[in-house]
Amino acid sequence: MKVGYICVSTAEQNTQRQKAIMEGLGVERLYTEMLSGKNTDRS
Repeated sequence: MKVGYICVSTAEQNTQRQKAIMEGLGVERLYTEMLSGKNTDRS
């Protein structure tokens, strides 16, 4: 199973382009993170 990870630094950024690329690569499970890299508290 192929697993993908998409990370954008703000919630306003669009992940659609990255999702399309992952689908083209045959990724079956996709995780998306929409948090700032400046914060280490990810809870």
